[in-house]
Amino acid sequence: MTLGEEIEVFSLVISTDKQTEDQVKLAVQKAGWSITPFGAESMYTLLMNNGRTIMMYLESLKKETALYLMPVVSVQPPLEAPTIGTQITPSTQTQVDVAPERPTIDTLVVEVQPKQIVLETNNNEFTFNTINFDDGWTSTVATDFVKVDKGSLEVLLYYSVEITDEMRNSNVELSDYYWNLLVVPNFTVRSAQRFVEGVTYFRTYFIEGEAVDPKTGRPCYLALNVLVNSGVVTPVLAISPDRNSYTQVFPEPKNLGDMTGYNKFAVSAKDIIGSWSSNTSSAVNLYNTYTGNYAGMNSTQSSDTFVFNADGTYSSKHSGASSVYGNNTYYTQEYKGKLTVTNWDITMTNRWKDATNNYFAQFEVIRGGRILHLQDKEASGIRYHLVRAK
Repeated sequence: MTLGEEIEVFSLVISTDKQTEDQVKLAVQKAGWSITPFGAESMYTLLMNNGRTIMMYLESLKKETALYLMPVVSVQPPLEAPTIGTQITPSTQTQVDVAPERPTIDTLVVEVQPKQIVLETNNNEFTFNTINFDDGWTSTVATDFVKVDKGSLEVLLYYSVEITDEMRNSNVELSDYYWNLLVVPNFTVRSAQRFVEGVTYFRTYFIEGEAVDPKTGRPCYLALNVLVNSGVVTPVLAISPDRNSYTQVFPEPKNLGDMTGYNKFAVSAKDIIGSWSSNTSSAVNLYNTYTGNYAGMNSTQSSDTFVFNADGTYSSKHSGASSVYGNNTYYTQEYKGKLTVTNWDITMTNRWKDATNNYFAQFEVIRGGRILHLQDKEASGIRYHLVRAK
């Protein structure tokens, strides 16, 4: 690649969960520029529009978000992707024909000790650790994941984790990172291929391939979809007897990602005894579209706390603040009443204007605990995502 002599450098206001990066990329696309990944490091991309090409370096640091823009004079074609290093012994190595749209993937870089997948339930404090759904799928809580199975198909919903600096600085795709972390130590991999898509803002981190399960000695087909949302990563691994049985149920990577909806468990009255709370906040910086001058900030913040008692009563407190163009408003609401809990529903009396509110209720399992999700049945926009207070 040949770069021009000019360069523009910006230091942007930082926000959490790489929001500034997302806003910059969205603004670039709205302005008519396409975004193409360039090289192994995600912070480098090529912007193209009407024959013009610009190299963009965009990275969120601890104190600021750095943005560099450099004109590109010429671009050399990218090199062909190397082959993945997998666990293949000379006696079992075979030549596999790979479809052009799904080439082989990068080399092994994550070092882990072999460890078999173990189904070990550690949430016995809760009433429901296994759920049988009407469509035939069964969800079971385990130490590192929720196992969802139907017939010969098995899907492991690994618990979400925050994307770490180690992941960002490893120069490895998230799909490769988790394939090497979750698959390679537990299976004898014979082939692997990454999902290839066009230029897109929302990436699909997906790998599939053939392997042998060392626990049974039988061949199997594996598919890994690594979901990314607001700086949080959720790996989803499918294990099936063969490719045909897998594709009949999951024809596209998105279908496998949708399996996270089965991380859903019923609630009981004794499960929720205690204090549950949530805190949310958001802020946006405003700039004049004509002058570019800073025009202030709008922000909101809210806090919700529920206390569920063993005698069938509850109390809740809801408070928050918002600022719009410098005008600040505050609110606080408190309620007390009776509580009724069934498997998927919670009813609370004496809510707003003494009304009785009915909520859809369910647990989502996370590492070390559960999130209690409540959604008002009449006002679906009223939702609470609560964790047990320490």
